[in-house]
Amino acid sequence: MKALMKLMAGLFIVALDGRVQMSMILVNVITDVVGYALIFIGLTELIPWSPCFERGRKHAIGAFIFSLGIRAVNYFGLSQSFAALAYGMAAIFYIYMTYYIMEGLLVKNKTEKITEPNSNLRGAWTALAVGQFLYSLCYLAEIGSFLEEVGLGGLDAPVKALFGAAAFATNTFFVIMINQTRLLLFPKQEEQ
Repeated sequence: MKALMKLMAGLFIVALDGRVQMSMILVNVITDVVGYALIFIGLTELIPWSPCFERGRKHAIGAFIFSLGIRAVNYFGLSQSFAALAYGMAAIFYIYMTYYIMEGLLVKNKTEKITEPNSNLRGAWTALAVGQFLYSLCYLAEIGSFLEEVGLGGLDAPVKALFGAAAFATNTFFVIMINQTRLLLFPKQEEQ
């Protein structure tokens, strides 16, 4: 049960950190380290449930490395191509990491004969994957030139903020669905 709590806390910290811009690069790096450390520890403790958690742990390392790459690109003011690479790779590893988390929980639910949250968990992961993809697409594509073409020039920041909010909401929904699974796996014992 504690492993799932660590995993959920880590996912929430990472999702929040990616959406809330802080002026100090040090704060962003610390929250990345704390969030991914909690995810890594939680996944390590969950490996006996399913080998999917080990695969998720490998992708968590990749997501962490590229999230630090995003910080480096922003801090050192590197070119747009470096930023696109960092955002794209971080999103790919994050989506795969959460996929293996979902698959691992589905395996555990199947062994425990729990079917209630499975479709909700799949739906939450699908929404998360789409949200992460669209948010990273804002950085992969030159969204400013696209907005200029459709007559919405100068709205780069609000559009990125909108997609960031959507990605945060879908990440939060995924964490809520993990918590629903946790509550079914570990029901509170009724006091006699």
